[in-house]
Amino acid sequence: MMNEAGGTVVAEYKRYILRKIIFIVVCATVAIVAFGISVGIGARQMEIGRVYELLFNHIMGVTYPVNSTDWVEDAVIWDYRLPRSLFALLAGASLAVAGVAMQSVMNNPLADAYTTGVSSGACFGVAVAIVLGFTLIQ
Repeated sequence: MMNEAGGTVVAEYKRYILRKIIFIVVCATVAIVAFGISVGIGARQMEIGRVYELLFNHIMGVTYPVNSTDWVEDAVIWDYRLPRSLFALLAGASLAVAGVAMQSVMNNPLADAYTTGVSSGACFGVAVAIVLGFTLIQ
């Protein structure tokens, strides 16, 4: 049987888990909204609802007449903005995972790229590339 103390511990644990779940859901919702906003930002502004409508329609196989407004917006989203936003999302997630890995390897919650010398190595690589004249675009 559970005593009063055991019952309160279980109730506190359940509240703790519920707070974690709510936090994760809120963060995921914010990420989805921010993703939609980032896809909608550009020379041709689009509302977030319109962005998600075009994404959903494209996934469902809806086609638009060539050179119509819908066709142009769909092409802009899928050819330019979606790859940009997906790679930004991937880069952010990769940086987060790298930070967590570095903190767990060092067993130090304040560990960062400067602690292990990764930043110094990256700066050295950039300096060498600049001195040797490496370019991405010819």
